[in-house]
Amino acid sequence: MIRSIRYITLLVLLQFVTGISVLYAQSITSASGIVRDSVSGEPLSYVSVMFENSTIGAMTDDDGAFSLQNDKGLTRLVVSSLGYDNKVVNLKAGQKNNALNVLLRPTSFEIAEVVVKPKREKYSRKDNPAVELIKKVIEHKNDNRIEAKDEYQSEVYEKLSMSLDDFNPNLEKNKFLKKFKFIKNYLDTSEFNGKPILTISVRETISDQYYRKHPKAEKTITKAKRQQGIDKTLDDGGAITANLEEIFKGVNIFDNNINILLNRFVSPLSSTLAVSYYKYYIMDTVDVAGDKCVDLAFVPVNSQSYGFTGRLYITLDGNYAVKKFLLNTPANINLNWVDKLRIEQEFKRMPDSTWVLANENTYVNFYIVKGAQQLYAHQLRNFDKYQFDVQNADSIFGLLGPIHELPEATAQTDTFWIHNRHVPLKEKESALDDLLAQLRKVPAFNVIIKTAEILITGYIPTTADKDKSKFDFGPMNTTFSANHRGLPHACGRYDDGKPQPALVR
Repeated sequence: MIRSIRYITLLVLLQFVTGISVLYAQSITSASGIVRDSVSGEPLSYVSVMFENSTIGAMTDDDGAFSLQNDKGLTRLVVSSLGYDNKVVNLKAGQKNNALNVLLRPTSFEIAEVVVKPKREKYSRKDNPAVELIKKVIEHKNDNRIEAKDEYQSEVYEKLSMSLDDFNPNLEKNKFLKKFKFIKNYLDTSEFNGKPILTISVRETISDQYYRKHPKAEKTITKAKRQQGIDKTLDDGGAITANLEEIFKGVNIFDNNINILLNRFVSPLSSTLAVSYYKYYIMDTVDVAGDKCVDLAFVPVNSQSYGFTGRLYITLDGNYAVKKFLLNTPANINLNWVDKLRIEQEFKRMPDSTWVLANENTYVNFYIVKGAQQLYAHQLRNFDKYQFDVQNADSIFGLLGPIHELPEATAQTDTFWIHNRHVPLKEKESALDDLLAQLRKVPAFNVIIKTAEILITGYIPTTADKDKSKFDFGPMNTTFSANHRGLPHACGRYDDGKPQPALVR
């Protein structure tokens, strides 16, 4: 409950300061409609709809409907599905292209000596080349996963950014909001859906991860850690992103089950349930970072089940290795406050032919209250410096607990981060401190910040410097209550953080 209050407070804070309207400084091209079979008129589900030459796209739902937008000047949609000719739809730039009726023409084509026929026959597992392919992938998965090694270590760079999603501030027409017109200089574009976003926080870590098969042990040693943005000011103890951390634990596609938000999903590579739980379709052959792969689409047999939709990219070298995958949670699955979730991982082959995880991206659109401002979170993980002979293994695996943080982790300099982060920060992410500095120049923002701090922590500091405050007044949610005599009373908090009696009237 406390975490939810903190989220809501943050939303109220930012909405009050900037306002939310329907205008954005840059031109947005949007498209929505239904994809149908040109012969039967039947709506087509799980059709890929992408902006041409981009990663911005979506899959149609059970009713064939889609909706997406971008602010990058992209005006051509590529619509593709198994057994149909691809279709390109030209859009009006900078406008809403609604109620599109996209008709796909059935066709037949040959992929890797497998002929896919256009007829709308009932899905069958028998003599289905896609099913035979996934069986081979599952059969070889234990050989192609890094856990086949006795031990290994790698360096991991992790970045978690949080933003206001579809952020459209009307900063020019509102007299009050003109004070904040500089915010438009900090707007960015979502990698997930192409919508405008305002990044409000970035958290980074650099860690060494260690694994040993026998006896099984996993250790993480954090070497560097930093936090920037507005939640650095408001988040007392890291609660702002506490719920997100459950999502961003990472997934292992080779496990039989994948846990997200305390929900168990069947993996598309499950050794026991995959073939009966999912439908598989061979879509194409593609080049993925230099490896020739089969593009294998999958959807749950039952659209109401806890299953993913997505793609598996399987190498054509006879090893049936997973080069890359995309996992999407179905739109009709209720995952608490999560609206949309996508996980992407890409693997690389080491000189000894071992396949290892190269990078992972997790994208989440979520909300606290239905109808309120939506938030967007993106976690990037990059893995490098793999070794299959752990140095000082006895001392490392002898450490108590799975996670350790070096004393100097939070003291690393900007120079250290410039030279050691695996992926450079985006321009708008690097400008977070500048954004916060400009916001603080506006007196109204400082008042809101102070009020938010009181609501979030529940206490009023008795000195201007919170670090020097020996006594705080609160907690505010129970400060003014009644004792058995009907007399109001208050409590305080000493610098050890423990609530103490403070005042009795």
